[in-house]
Amino acid sequence: KVVCLGDLVGYNANPNECIDLIREKKIACVMGNHDSRAAGIDDLSEFNLLASDAIEWTRSVLTEENKAYLAKLPRSLRVNKAFYAVHGSIKDTDSYIYGAADALRNFKLLSKVRGLSICFFGHTHVAISYLGANDSVRMKDRKSVV
Repeated sequence: KVVCLGDLVGYNANPNECIDLIREKKIACVMGNHDSRAAGIDDLSEFNLLASDAIEWTRSVLTEENKAYLAKLPRSLRVNKAFYAVHGSIKDTDSYIYGAADALRNFKLLSKVRGLSICFFGHTHVAISYLGANDSVRMKDRKSVV
C-alpha cells in the first residue's frame, strides 16, 4: 500500500499535477504543513520567506477543487489497522521528530492509539527508524539499516 506522508505541494512547480496524480491513483494521504498553508487553513507566520513565497505562488495556481482537496486531508491516518501515519508528530503537523527524545514522546502518544505500535512520520525528510521499548529508544539511520 502506498501512503503519502504529506506536503503534496510547497516547493514544486506542478502542484495541480501532483494533487491530480494522488487523486487519480487513490493514494491515501495525510495533510502536510505546506498543504495546510496552501489550502488556507493555517497562516504563514511560522514559515521563512522562501517557504512563504512558495506557498503564495502555489495558492495562486491551485485550482479551487485542489485547494478543497488539500483542506479535507486528514492530519492522521490509521491504515489497515496496521499502522498510523502523520506528517509532523502525532499531535502537531508542524513538529519535527529530531531524535530519541522526540520519538519517545510520540511513542507515548502512539500507545494511546488502540492496537497500534507502528507510526510513519514525514516532515523531516530524513530516513531513520526508531524502536521504542521500556521508556528507551534505539535509532537506526538509513546508513546503518540493512
